[in-house]
Amino acid sequence: MTDDGWVAYRVERTAGRPDAKVYQATEEGERVLRARLAEPYEPPVELAARREQLERFRARDRRDEPWLPTVDPARMAVILDHVHHGKEQALLAHVGWLEHILTDLGPAAPADEAQ
Repeated sequence: MTDDGWVAYRVERTAGRPDAKVYQATEEGERVLRARLAEPYEPPVELAARREQLERFRARDRRDEPWLPTVDPARMAVILDHVHHGKEQALLAHVGWLEHILTDLGPAAPADEAQ
């Protein structure tokens, strides 16, 4: 974004700590950001992909995991079920968040009304 001229930064020198870059949007950067925020929000391809991933998760084929032969198979099944459940819950939360964003953003206001 600095190469595009949308942000600029200055280096702040601090004693005893690494230097810090402090970024700020340029006038051009603010113009581009406002234009992007006024665009209609298109559902990301990710939403469809995550819904498909959830369906695959729910229809998973349960099988023995031979890669840990010294672990009791029943215990390993419980562990894998917990891991699977955690991943499914994370996916559900992510899909819910994407759907919430789509609902909240809806169609954008025309550019002249947004300002």
